[in-house]
Amino acid sequence: MKKTLVTAAVAASFAVTLLGATGAASAAPLHADNAQHGQAAVVEPRSIGQCSVGRFCAWDNANYTGGWSSIAAQHTGQCAAISGRSYYNDTVYTQRIFSGWNCTGSSAIVYSGTDIPDNGWVINSVGGYP
Repeated sequence: MKKTLVTAAVAASFAVTLLGATGAASAAPLHADNAQHGQAAVVEPRSIGQCSVGRFCAWDNANYTGGWSSIAAQHTGQCAAISGRSYYNDTVYTQRIFSGWNCTGSSAIVYSGTDIPDNGWVINSVGGYP
């Protein structure tokens, strides 16, 4: 009986921590942008829905699986490191993906709103277009 009460108390404490004082779970998933704000992890299926508006997101593996990260849109002359095999351009800008670091190597144009579940090769950087 004592063990059951302790287990119930731990479960209740976890639920309060997870749901917060309002009793509602946070709708914001944890990802590279949220980690800096100290938000708690929320487990959910991987999808392009994880990508915040105005961000270019990349997942380590095909079909938006594995670890992922996001960057702000890059403008002409800018380049940012981001690695992944599947990606989503949720910015209003056309971006250029590159196989090499520092916007070198093979490249392809990624129009605004484009999502690619399996690029066929790993991207390592994104630059502004043209």
